Amino acid sequence: RDAPEMSRRLREGGLQPALIASSPATRAIKTARIIAEAVGFPEADIVENSGIYEATAAELLELVQGLPDDKRDVILVGHNPGLTDLANLLLRSGIENIPTCGVVRLALDAPYWRDISPQRASLLRVDYPKKDMGKP
Repeated sequence: RDAPEMSRRLREGGLQPALIASSPATRAIKTARIIAEAVGFPEADIVENSGIYEATAAELLELVQGLPDDKRDVILVGHNPGLTDLANLLLRSGIENIPTCGVVRLALDAPYWRDISPQRASLLRVDYPKKDMGKP
């Protein structure tokens, strides 16, 4: 139910993904489709990857390392604890938890996806549905 709001925030933040990869789980793919529509990404181009479902941080890192190098901005739609653990593996500082429908945006310090390794990312943004509630 929070996907439309979070999608609006992504769109207003100027996000233009070159790839959206999603777990095939019902809620994940539904969320990926809502995001795709909001940011103008073709729904038919969403990549469903069963490897995202219940993946560990190490498995997700391997998935990221295998991304095509011509796709620079990528959205992964998946599940906890894997995504929070992946963020913490990549970051130089930790995130306690990515809430449901939360967004973590990272800048990765490597020229190619295959070169991504632990602690080579910088945190650009953390957003989640209840963040800044009550602010005008």
